[in-house]
Amino acid sequence: MPKDLADFSLTSEEEEHFIAAKETANLIKDLASRGIPPSTILEGALSQMLTQLFVSTSSNSEALDILSNCLSQASENTEKYENLINSLISSDEIH
Repeated sequence: MPKDLADFSLTSEEEEHFIAAKETANLIKDLASRGIPPSTILEGALSQMLTQLFVSTSSNSEALDILSNCLSQASENTEKYENLINSLISSDEIH
């Protein structure tokens, strides 16, 4: 294991974040396996999540800050995913 990862650990808040993300992904997969169209799943999930976001925060400003952070993370995740796919395609083309 590289030295810089030897002491790597997540805070309890980070662990909870990843648990929530994984459970949400599992729910989306479950709904898709029932034949619900992806656009319908995401529209329903996002509507409910955004409602909960605005209801559970102390101000619209706080809710928008959280939403901004989520959009930034989603953008980073998408970029990482695209880079992974492109590298897999490139390695397949080489071999």
